[in-house]
Amino acid sequence: MPAKGYHKTTCKHGHARTPDNVSAGSSCKVCKVARSKAYRKTPEGKAARAKQQRAWAKRNPASVKNTQQKIRYGITKAAQEAQIKEQGNRCAVCRIEFDEAHPPKTDHCHMTKRVRGQLCGTCNTGLGMFHENVETLSNAIQYLSKFKEAQ
Repeated sequence: MPAKGYHKTTCKHGHARTPDNVSAGSSCKVCKVARSKAYRKTPEGKAARAKQQRAWAKRNPASVKNTQQKIRYGITKAAQEAQIKEQGNRCAVCRIEFDEAHPPKTDHCHMTKRVRGQLCGTCNTGLGMFHENVETLSNAIQYLSKFKEAQ
């Protein structure tokens, strides 16, 4: 039996038992991290991690949306809100006011991936349907103009 006040200087795997490496339960933090990494590679660990991530995403929808927007368009929620304010809280094309029924959609060039502005869903879809082609849109304007004059 060890003498009173005796403390091991290493864990069973040889890691130093320093204040930085010992958790509250006196277990080795290096070993704990290694066990955790090994567990996450197992099918059970992967399923458990996926479940944790889904639960977190459900509790933090705004953070998820911000991250997705940053990945897709390279624009943060703050930058989007600044654009919306600059546009007077209105669609850059039809000028409808953004609200719950007409939330802003981030419009971007599919070639350069650069953000152009904030549009309502209808205008954003419309530009996409015309394949962002200026000539096709101009032809559509001329076509509609012919019939507007006849009314």
